[in-house]
Amino acid sequence: MLIGQPIVQNGKVTLFGKGENQRNFVAADDVARFALLALDDPRTAGQVIPVGGPENWTNMQVVGLYEDLAGQKANVSHIPLPMMRVMAPLLRPFKPGLSTVMEISIHDETADCTFDMSNILDQYPMNLTRLEAWAREHLPEEIGQMAVSTA
Repeated sequence: MLIGQPIVQNGKVTLFGKGENQRNFVAADDVARFALLALDDPRTAGQVIPVGGPENWTNMQVVGLYEDLAGQKANVSHIPLPMMRVMAPLLRPFKPGLSTVMEISIHDETADCTFDMSNILDQYPMNLTRLEAWAREHLPEEIGQMAVSTA
């Protein structure tokens, strides 16, 4: 929603960093399904089950997805990584939420944030929610209808 909602609402978005590092996107409903599995399936007793989504995307790829769904090119601005490294600790006392988002974004821009669910799905088969399907489901109704008609 941090990327898609601004694009859909006003055609512009600000990304923390270049947005070129892949990371894993997972739907909350999929996490909940694994939590229920852990409660119901005796094979999960004493196990740690890493959970992620079915795909790894860059933030710029997510921008492209929402541009396609909204039918409009987005005006994308970027907050450079060095600026985030300076601003995150400075903002902490005044804007702790924004500081935390910047710290997470620094991590997302510099670490391997990809994830492969194939081994987990071999053990616990289920269909995971793809980002495009999630985005279509969560678009405002009038844009969602437009996106479905152009697909």
